[in-house]
Amino acid sequence: DSRWKSFTLVKKSMENRLLGKKKHIRALLIDRVLLQHEMRKLVVEGSEYKVVHQELLCDLLLLSTSTYSQVRSRAQSVLMTAMGTYTFSYRDMIPRMLQLLSPQNTAGT
Repeated sequence: DSRWKSFTLVKKSMENRLLGKKKHIRALLIDRVLLQHEMRKLVVEGSEYKVVHQELLCDLLLLSTSTYSQVRSRAQSVLMTAMGTYTFSYRDMIPRMLQLLSPQNTAGT
């Protein structure tokens, strides 16, 4: 995070307004590519889907159907973010969602 801040500071200070936008020096472009690559590696390495994540998503799904609106709203928001983080987690969640939405399911949380 601090490296991104320092990058934007250097970028703004090195900006040449006479050349117009998108005219940055090569060193800045290389630095940005390296920062983006490091961020991508962190995202890919940190998103391994494990059993504990599956259990957390199931708990969030149950909280997403809570009778308390604030709990329900926050849980739905976190659930959507988590499902975006863990690729293919929807495969585990869709059957549970369908079960919760079925007419036979009258038990609420």
